[in-house]
Amino acid sequence: MSWAKYKRLSSSKDLSIFRRGTTASDGGGGGGGNDPDAQAYIDALDAAGYTVSGAEETAINTFVLDLKADGIWTKSKAIYPFIGGTAATHKFNLKDPRDLDAAFRLTFFGGWTHSATGALPNGTNGYAQTYLDPSIDLPEDSSSIGIYLRTTNSNNEAAIANGYNFQLFTPYSNKYWATLNGWGPLTPDVADSLGLAHAGIDGSEFNVFKNGVKIAQMPVDTRRANAAGQITLATRASAFYLSKEIAFAHLSESVTDTEATDLYNNVQALQTALNREV
Repeated sequence: MSWAKYKRLSSSKDLSIFRRGTTASDGGGGGGGNDPDAQAYIDALDAAGYTVSGAEETAINTFVLDLKADGIWTKSKAIYPFIGGTAATHKFNLKDPRDLDAAFRLTFFGGWTHSATGALPNGTNGYAQTYLDPSIDLPEDSSSIGIYLRTTNSNNEAAIANGYNFQLFTPYSNKYWATLNGWGPLTPDVADSLGLAHAGIDGSEFNVFKNGVKIAQMPVDTRRANAAGQITLATRASAFYLSKEIAFAHLSESVTDTEATDLYNNVQALQTALNREV
């Protein structure tokens, strides 16, 4: 049982539970003053049978507040923190933690190993369906995809994709290979796939980042409709299966260079708070 649920169950008119300067009688909801969106995600983990610790609750709440302060939250469609150590908890979208396809809740297929540090696909048939279709759920030529990997190898593997025109390989021939709507450069060689790989297009420019640092850029001179098809994690069209551990994934509208750096800083702070940073 999480701290949030404990407070909800134990609150009464003659019982005040103090946490972060908030009492049960203050009129706020459960969670001791947590951001409502953070609390909804915590409640989803709770309902799935996971005991959210006080440290995890604080980390989740801080992460949500930071994303909102940096202007990233409103652009985000799906945010997967992979907290809880099981498929039942790793599936939830922080932005909309309902257990529905329409909420872009993950469904895992094939072989996966779930743990406190993230979700590891087996590299042969493991993948996750997001149910998010860029042609429906994102504005035209405004897309951003990112994934935080805790392990690395030199295999040519797709981290996020819905086909050749919408994909992020980490790596491909020792480079990040990202295409969105058919646009996208190969990056310079990368030493490894550790941390946050992130690519985005805004209708005039395509950028690729590694751990908040821009490593590739190209102009976009023709607007194109977003590539149709639901996005999957850890494969591209039943090929190029990923064999690296995922600790975070993010699907959103395009972000600015500053927001890309902020996103990495926020994700890294979350991973550090969860004792699983790389």
